[in-house]
Amino acid sequence: MFCLIVQLARQAGLAIPGTPELESEWEWNHMTESPACYRNELPARVAIFDLDGTIIDAAADIAAQINLLLQARRLQPLTVAEATTLLGDGLRVFASRAFQLRGAEIGDDESSSFIQGYLDAPVAQTRLYPEVRKVLAELTGEGWRLVVCTNKIEAAAIHILDELGVLSFFDIVCGADILQGGQDRTTGYMKPRNNKAQPRWLG
Repeated sequence: MFCLIVQLARQAGLAIPGTPELESEWEWNHMTESPACYRNELPARVAIFDLDGTIIDAAADIAAQINLLLQARRLQPLTVAEATTLLGDGLRVFASRAFQLRGAEIGDDESSSFIQGYLDAPVAQTRLYPEVRKVLAELTGEGWRLVVCTNKIEAAAIHILDELGVLSFFDIVCGADILQGGQDRTTGYMKPRNNKAQPRWLG
């Protein structure tokens, strides 16, 4: 995963403190594709977090938005508990699962409307899980570099973390719209920091 982050940073021309100063494209490709990279021997240390279900509980906001469409189709709205069981593979897949749970199919326009509606107001009821802020503070205090890698649209993930007051803990935020499809990374969030440790995936 750290290799992927290094490669994304290179695409955007961004430097990751703690990685070697390599001049040529061949040197960068050799480093990120080498077995040492995947043995976590690169000079960086990272804790990589999922977002939904690990750092934040966003189920209530997501359920509220999909329920607007369900009710417009005269379908029974989801409970937050039901919505929680459908999460995990991005908003578009969630919306499809929600309609299927009610014995219906969602149209492309409805799906796009749901996603845009959620992006317009993603933090009305979303909260950090208990102790998250404390854990993030402790990790950064011990010198860990923190990363979020999420199925959420990246701009929404950054906005939510910022609104909840924890964005500053993270060095990098990677969203599904950037990681999927091979887009060049020209936007997003990356904060410089100088320290070293071993990568860990959390969530």
